[in-house]
Amino acid sequence: MLFLLDAIFVIHLIFMVIASGQSLLNKSYTKALSSLGKGILSLSFFMAALGHFLFGYPVAWLFQRYVTGGFQLLPLIYKEYIQPIISSINI
Repeated sequence: MLFLLDAIFVIHLIFMVIASGQSLLNKSYTKALSSLGKGILSLSFFMAALGHFLFGYPVAWLFQRYVTGGFQLLPLIYKEYIQPIISSINI
């Protein structure tokens, strides 16, 4: 069941990175990074609550898992989705 929660988390994280990439294109760097950080924390809390209510996993363990996993995945998702767009525009 963790696979299902992880898949939901990664899909939402990809869309959050793409949305912050739009702010990066508009030269709004602090807004992009602050919204991304807040988004990861709120998404991690939501996923922890969802995993607890649906499957009975401990909330603290899930929250820690998704916060650390989210911040570890950020550079990889950025390189995969945002960097090609920015390099093709030549900002």
